Amino acid sequence: MMPPHGKRQHLPPLKVLSNLPDSVIDDILMRLPLRDAVRTSILSKKWRYNWCRLPQLTVDETLWQTTKDLISPKIKFTNIIYHLLALHTGPICKFILSISDRVNCPKIDNLICFLSRNGIQHLVLQLPFRGNLYKLPSSFFTCSQLRHLVLRQCLIRSSPLFKGFDRLISLELGGVTISSEFLGSLISKCPLLENLVLKHV
Repeated sequence: MMPPHGKRQHLPPLKVLSNLPDSVIDDILMRLPLRDAVRTSILSKKWRYNWCRLPQLTVDETLWQTTKDLISPKIKFTNIIYHLLALHTGPICKFILSISDRVNCPKIDNLICFLSRNGIQHLVLQLPFRGNLYKLPSSFFTCSQLRHLVLRQCLIRSSPLFKGFDRLISLELGGVTISSEFLGSLISKCPLLENLVLKHV
């Protein structure tokens, strides 16, 4: 029914946002950088934890680098990973970690373990070039749903947990340290592999 005098009623912007279907909210959040997606939690109660179920996440230095912050990047990275592990629900299909400075490796280990239990299919690890290479934890080899994998600046050693990535279709290794024997074993245990890129291996 039209309101008196034929005028349309306009809902307040926040009420409009709260009335959006979950599918529309999810689509909006998927198009935002993670930092902005998290900020939408202040819009309304309905939006508060929606970012926590995003299936695709990119963690890079844009999350903690500002001109005003004086907190150590390592502390910020640790806090971000802590909140991600504590709050995220549901599967994570795609995850990109791109950092240029050495951070807390145990937190990366915890993150990879978390991803291995949450259906990760597309994983990109782009780690610092300087210093010691990051050694992949044993939990990495249990990521049985992987279809796309990019590893840069990592140390890859064989693990008794590795039974193969039988769904992997693309693999890119750049600046990694891996024995020729294990590289051969890795490739041979990816029966669906279609695309292989090796750079400085």
